[in-house]
Amino acid sequence: CMACPGNSTSQPGATACVCPQGLYWELDSGMCLKWSFTLVDRYGNSGMRSGLLIADNGRARGTVCSDYIQYYNNETARVNCLDMGFPGFKSWSKWQSWAIQERFQSLVSRFYCTEADKTYEDCRFKVATPQRKSSVCPESAGDVFLECSTGGCPANTYYTPQGCVACPDHAPSKPNSTYCYCPAAHYWAGDRCA
Repeated sequence: CMACPGNSTSQPGATACVCPQGLYWELDSGMCLKWSFTLVDRYGNSGMRSGLLIADNGRARGTVCSDYIQYYNNETARVNCLDMGFPGFKSWSKWQSWAIQERFQSLVSRFYCTEADKTYEDCRFKVATPQRKSSVCPESAGDVFLECSTGGCPANTYYTPQGCVACPDHAPSKPNSTYCYCPAAHYWAGDRCA
């Protein structure tokens, strides 16, 4: 048996280490990191409904690369908007060019989510490291620009096709969320913390 590195844990007899709720395993650093995403306008103001998509893991901040046709897609755009507290997305593109892009290196590439994914933690993506910063986003690719939709459910509720539903006790949510945050050692099971 080997000890789990960083801030990850495992159950007795487990064959893999697991990150605490809300953290994502970063293979290259061997740590669980908290990721967040935001949209910035052409002047660098964050918290926008549309703009350049920026990833932040607490150690680095950079753009999200739309590389290869099979990666960044409508489902990935939907998950990014949900994680930022919006009920969905309107559109995304990679063919814009703003001066603000020169301030950032590409941090995330090969970002791919499916219809079943509810948060970025369910998705797959590749992270730039000092060893491969130049190769994380090919020249033929572009940075993701995203426009999220507005409206939706208030804080401490989650969206379902039937409408907004109150989160259970001790499980808050952001406005326009499709899930509630569960206490440590629990996970969101579709309509409750398990």
